[in-house]
Amino acid sequence: MRESPATGHRHRERGPAGRWRPLLGDSDYKWRNQIFDIPPALTAGRRSLTIVNTFVSSDGFNEFLYVIEQKVNGSWSTADRVDIGPDHTASEAAHDYRIVGEGWRGTQTFAYPPLKEDWTVQ
Repeated sequence: MRESPATGHRHRERGPAGRWRPLLGDSDYKWRNQIFDIPPALTAGRRSLTIVNTFVSSDGFNEFLYVIEQKVNGSWSTADRVDIGPDHTASEAAHDYRIVGEGWRGTQTFAYPPLKEDWTVQ
């Protein structure tokens, strides 16, 4: 899950895998899930991937949780989860997660919009 009006690129070891889209938000409901598909051609035959988010906008960018899902033989399953933040330092360390050029640190409270169909952006 991430919240942001910002955009960013996702890369893997051999080049760009795509681009995060800006999330529409408002002052009351800043929490959104965003689904980002990595093309199968970039993952076929791989046992692991290194993903790098590169911040490219002047707007804020918040990361909270990454859930990595995989489709194998037609069935979806959770391959991994990366929890982010001061309460999840073990998850960050286990995944070699780090921030370069951090611009803000602290605690915020976010809420989902009232309608569940507005919770996820693809």
